Amino acid sequence: MTVGGALGIPEEQLLIQHDIISCGPVRAFASRSEWLSTRDDFWQEVCGGPALEEFPEDLVVDAGEIGRADRVTLWIGAGLSDRLLLPTVLKLSDLVGFDLPPIETMEITSHKTLSVPVLGWGMLRANDIGRPVARPADTNHILRARRAWAGLTAQTPASLLSCLDAIDDDTELAAAMFTLIGRYPDAKSGLSHWDAAVLAGVSSGGTDAFTVIGGAIGANHHWLDPVGDAYLFWRLRRLADSRLNEPLLTLTGDLNTARACRVRPTAFGVEVRDGRANNVEVNGIDDWIGGVHLRQGKGSPWLRRGDELIHSNAL
Repeated sequence: MTVGGALGIPEEQLLIQHDIISCGPVRAFASRSEWLSTRDDFWQEVCGGPALEEFPEDLVVDAGEIGRADRVTLWIGAGLSDRLLLPTVLKLSDLVGFDLPPIETMEITSHKTLSVPVLGWGMLRANDIGRPVARPADTNHILRARRAWAGLTAQTPASLLSCLDAIDDDTELAAAMFTLIGRYPDAKSGLSHWDAAVLAGVSSGGTDAFTVIGGAIGANHHWLDPVGDAYLFWRLRRLADSRLNEPLLTLTGDLNTARACRVRPTAFGVEVRDGRANNVEVNGIDDWIGGVHLRQGKGSPWLRRGDELIHSNAL
């Protein structure tokens, strides 16, 4: 870990959020066991695991250590998964039942060595960490974090929109949370932000999945919703699912590894990619965005038009 190594923090004093909590189902969990079960099942589907319980010093698994600490420091970048760190710790305190020690945050959004946002401290080299100054998490920080968690885990998009209004005085948190709107299908293409990024990288003649995923990540360094290559490979495979009415991609080779998997667009995929067809109008949707489960055989109940979320009935 960049921060731990740079500052000489002993490993036993670190907990790591291995789960990219912004991806997949995140409900208003009633217990830590429900939390772990839900998230483990999701990542099993995405990439075959491992379970969070298999990681050393995991934030969720070993959350009780937080309550035994004299002080907790959260290292937070500009990315959504990082901005959800404080909300995660607060919810774990509620579920596990420990009193929170004083919390401080080490926050970064930019650095002179990078031309893109610092989505997480791990983007920096060890010698670029410097000596950051901690900021105490006061009552207002705690309140906004709880509102962010409520918006993430609510079952309706309307609650997310209310959350964005309620936290707009924290520009960094609001900007990161705002990217959740990009997870909804676009009204014209029927694709989420990341599905569109993946499809855009597939040439008509075909290419390997590794190149497609790398291109999607490289083209979105400014997007405050880093999701990782495993998630994008899963999204790519979903676009090629033979159970769709009209798959957008065809895959050949080894479908378990991006480097050995060849990707080619179908005729329908080209139509969607080039703005002449709508994916969800043909294939429907079955997707989780935090606590919202979008599931419909044709179309989607909620769509994204520009920066707005709109109900399909309003179109």
